[in-house]
Amino acid sequence: MNKKYAMNVTTTMLLLLFMCFSITGCNDDDKDVTVPDNWVTVPSDPLTIGYRGGDLSCDYTLAPGLDASVVYVVSHELWASGYIDYDQEKKLNVLKIEVEESELIEEREAKFTLCYDDKHQTEISVIQAPAPPTMVTEIITDNIPVSIRMNETLNLNDYTSVLPSNASYKTLRFTVAEGSEKIISISADGILSCKTGGNATINITTTDGSNVTTTATITIENNILFDRKDWKVSTSTNYTLSTGGTLNYIGDYNNNLPGQTGEPEAMFDGNSKTYFAILKAEKSSFAPNAGKYKGVTFSQTPGGSLYFIVDMKEQQKFNYFYIGHRSDNTTSGLRVSKVKIHGSNDGSTFTQIDNEITLNKTQNINYPITTSTYRYVKIEYSAWESASSTLQIAEFNLGMNYALE
Repeated sequence: MNKKYAMNVTTTMLLLLFMCFSITGCNDDDKDVTVPDNWVTVPSDPLTIGYRGGDLSCDYTLAPGLDASVVYVVSHELWASGYIDYDQEKKLNVLKIEVEESELIEEREAKFTLCYDDKHQTEISVIQAPAPPTMVTEIITDNIPVSIRMNETLNLNDYTSVLPSNASYKTLRFTVAEGSEKIISISADGILSCKTGGNATINITTTDGSNVTTTATITIENNILFDRKDWKVSTSTNYTLSTGGTLNYIGDYNNNLPGQTGEPEAMFDGNSKTYFAILKAEKSSFAPNAGKYKGVTFSQTPGGSLYFIVDMKEQQKFNYFYIGHRSDNTTSGLRVSKVKIHGSNDGSTFTQIDNEITLNKTQNINYPITTSTYRYVKIEYSAWESASSTLQIAEFNLGMNYALE
């Protein structure tokens, strides 16, 4: 081989190897830059803004060699949002922040996470100043009950409100007005308790410095007749009818009314002309002379007990009962002379409350009895006159008079 040719080949090969090393060196220079821990410089103190909100800018500087285009921001509050921008004038990367107006009377904070990658992140905070308080202009007391019972308490906060509805401090202060201290008491958290019956006045004031005040009046009922709308009643009797079937009361007819009466439920209707009618124990039969059951004979075996049982649907505390007579018939023989009263919570086993209570046959009055708590009350007839065939009660109720305790 020609020496000159061999040298050229060798030189060519060396040049090729050098070029390969050069190319390899260039590829090493293109590899990812190592991101340092101090990859970014940001302000150390939180950014601040007034309660009305607006726009903020936060300059930041990346470490040399880092790619500004990969930086992004994560916003953590709905009321403040951030995005990355570049300030051409300052030649700086900028975090732009938009903050909404605040209605809160306390300052609030929003955090933003500035990210290069999932391992290189830093936080920036924005503190927004509190909004000025919205003062109360009016206290609303329309929902406070006109009256409550002695055994009840009342959370006055649940029955009062303020205007405007966006007032910053809605808490109210409740106190007992002078002269009402013997009737009610009010705790620091607005719970009204009853001491005795009567009319009481409540002072109500704001706590926001607006000095708005008002008063409310409430009646405490210490003599309470119960609501009977859900009551049920059963009777001791089950008469055989001459027309077939049975009935647990005497179906009667009142000439002063356009319909039937006699049902035990008539004792709960508030009408003194309707009534519950029952055949006296010594009588074997009775036939009404008018109405739906005219000419129908009601028959029984004489000698049985006479009573009715009221189911109040829940246990109630009581210490008197009320019996009202028919207003359109004053015949003494139709009215019960004495009763016994019993109580039960299962409707089967009864305990005597009071014995041989004499009823007033000319007046509708309350009859004090031993304070008791029962669901079922049994009124047993224990004495009556022999004249007339039936016994009639127009109204019956139970009640609680706290003044008797």
